[in-house]
Amino acid sequence: MLPAIKKSLSLLEGKALFIMKKRLLSFEEGVSFIPKSWLFALLKSVWRLSTYNFVM
Repeated sequence: MLPAIKKSLSLLEGKALFIMKKRLLSFEEGVSFIPKSWLFALLKSVWRLSTYNFVM
């Protein structure tokens, strides 16, 4: 049961990261500069959310 949940979670995470990458790439084309701190904060919040969901 747990490995299946882990697998589906990692698949979901991978898909979300892929979508985020695509969005960031298209965003970068429009705005050629993204503040690194903003990007880091976004990644940190996503990571925190995924760990929170995994623990629950």
